[in-house]
Amino acid sequence: MRLAVISVHGCPVRQIGLGSAGGMNVFLLESMKIMSKFGVKVDLFTRYHDDNDPDIINITENARVIHLKIGKNELSQEKIYDLLPDFVQEIKNFTENNNLTYDLLSTHYWLSGLVGNILKKDWDINHVSMFHTLSLLKQKEFPTMLHSIERKKSEFKIVKESDRILVWSEHEKKSLLEYYDAKSSAIKIVSPGINSDLFHPEIREQKKIKKDVLKIIYVGRLEPLKGLVTIIKSLSELNDLDISANIFGGDVVIGETQRLINLSSDLGVTDKINFHGPVIRELLPDLYRKHDLLVMPSFYESFGLSILEAQSSGLPVIASNVGGISTIVKDNVTGYLISPPNNYLLFSKKIRLLANDVSLRMKFGINARNHAKLFDWNLVGKDLVYAHKFMSRKHLL
Repeated sequence: MRLAVISVHGCPVRQIGLGSAGGMNVFLLESMKIMSKFGVKVDLFTRYHDDNDPDIINITENARVIHLKIGKNELSQEKIYDLLPDFVQEIKNFTENNNLTYDLLSTHYWLSGLVGNILKKDWDINHVSMFHTLSLLKQKEFPTMLHSIERKKSEFKIVKESDRILVWSEHEKKSLLEYYDAKSSAIKIVSPGINSDLFHPEIREQKKIKKDVLKIIYVGRLEPLKGLVTIIKSLSELNDLDISANIFGGDVVIGETQRLINLSSDLGVTDKINFHGPVIRELLPDLYRKHDLLVMPSFYESFGLSILEAQSSGLPVIASNVGGISTIVKDNVTGYLISPPNNYLLFSKKIRLLANDVSLRMKFGINARNHAKLFDWNLVGKDLVYAHKFMSRKHLL
């Protein structure tokens, strides 16, 4: 089976934490690897994001990233939207020049879904789409975040014309049914995966873990939607404890880091929080192991890949109870789920509880590791592969 993957704005080899690069980029890279492992040949088409990007990058023997030069490297979604016809034409030029045909289209995010709607008809193959985030859900949870009317209309169009929609959680499926009038039969839940051998815990004796000392980690993009204000306000309630927070990730909204630094100064917690910017992904496994707790106070998350990575590394998680997070964080088992997301007093209360109770922290960490192993790519990858093969032209023939 030969699969064409479209990811207009998200390149799987781009450094995570730069601009909008996040969990979707990681998912694309890891899913390419697992698909090729099961014999699927994968070509992923995306835009150049850097002048040094090679035309083609081989991820595995059967999977490659193909960069297409469409517009300037760094463009807003609105500017990319205007260039989608050019992107479609460049894909057609590449496939025709190289005598390529595909058995299935897989698209990621709404911009790519529009490309898939066109190529599906031109190539006469099925189109499987993944949204990763939905504008109506983000706006519901965070009303001040406005999205273009083009995006909203496009999402409805993609839902209507896709042959299959893959989602990460029951919450996302219900949301598509409720807000987008999707057909239940067209939706299939597949889980993102984790390399549980790479993200593994550090073995520590309970007696060597200090009470009232806690190192918190946050990994993700920096934007108001992620709710880092809640972390800062929570720290201001914990001045009597030896608690620190390390924030890894780059600005999506220009000036977001400085805004958060200013708030930290206003609340007197600059000595408790450090902003490190984007981090090379290869360093993440060790970084998780050097911390005691992950905190994720997002207003919206379709899944939350860094949560899964942290739990696989043996860390308990305190997170907002939104989106698909409840799929991976089990309340009072692997950590705590907080509602509403900006309830910093409840976040601080749960942080204090885990700081004071070392045995509970360790118990949650063990539970978190065991739960995360259920999402190992060797287990969930088969479902992802089957979901694609089932919709391929060869299978239907």
